[in-house]
Amino acid sequence: MEAQRIFWEVDTVILPVGITEQHGPHCLLGTDHITAEAVALAMGERVKLPVLPVIPIGVSSHHRQFSATL
Repeated sequence: MEAQRIFWEVDTVILPVGITEQHGPHCLLGTDHITAEAVALAMGERVKLPVLPVIPIGVSSHHRQFSATL
């Protein structure tokens, strides 16, 4: 019901995407999707568009050997 109401008001949404992969001991495991979500939320507020939940997976074949990479 909420999505139907939103799409009566706008025809564009923001979809943040950022992979979950290791960045070494100096960054959080979710650095990419945490950053993507933060930027999307800030932009959504600025341009008055809804922001969908972040998609924390992607393609990162060069990180596959590390645990917790999605």
